[in-house]
Amino acid sequence: MQAFLYTTGVRSNNGQLIRREVGRLVVKNAYPRPVSFYAAGAYGDFSIHRLPLAGYKAGLHIASKEIDAQAQIGQFLRTTRKMKAQWTRAQVQANPNTAIRSQKTGRPLDKWTAAHWQQITWRLGYTTIFDLLGRLRISQTSREIERYVEADIDFRLFHASLLNIVSYLNGVHETYVAKALGLERYRRLVAELPVHLQAGFVEDRLRTRVEPVLAPTPPTAPAIAAEGQQFRLAA
Repeated sequence: MQAFLYTTGVRSNNGQLIRREVGRLVVKNAYPRPVSFYAAGAYGDFSIHRLPLAGYKAGLHIASKEIDAQAQIGQFLRTTRKMKAQWTRAQVQANPNTAIRSQKTGRPLDKWTAAHWQQITWRLGYTTIFDLLGRLRISQTSREIERYVEADIDFRLFHASLLNIVSYLNGVHETYVAKALGLERYRRLVAELPVHLQAGFVEDRLRTRVEPVLAPTPPTAPAIAAEGQQFRLAA
């Protein structure tokens, strides 16, 4: 993600700034549709975009239908944005220079109205898939992964799904980088990676994802026939 943003002129290691910039790109449709959903709005008035079924009640079982998947993602977006809003409020109120104060006492307000929440909405940016993934990291301030350790879930499936999502997003970013550098230059960059990174997932994504997008080969007759058969079966 940082390499991708570097090609757009954003050169920073600040996690919040990076997530905010990527959020803007998600909203601008820079990402493929499967990961272009997002939440916006002030606390108590969140809106979910590009997930038309997100308003349905989410179940606790593994999603088997589109409505279940969108409902669960929508719930995840709302809870994540709620947590982000509450954390931002705590940061704002803890700073004497930014705290919203009572007009009567001059002290930082303990209770906020909708108007007060509106004042900090700009600080939240957009809530995207990257915020959802961010909740799985482990740090001094983020221990949510412990809830998953205690939960009754299929850890192998959870891990495999997470790897697929991360690999998919990396493939998107790497394709953008390759387009910015030029495919031949990107190929040289991959070939010159440190030994422990060679003949691995980066090279595999170059072959299976980046090159087919930037240098697609004409389909053969058998491939065209197979694609037609798949289309008929899907229909």
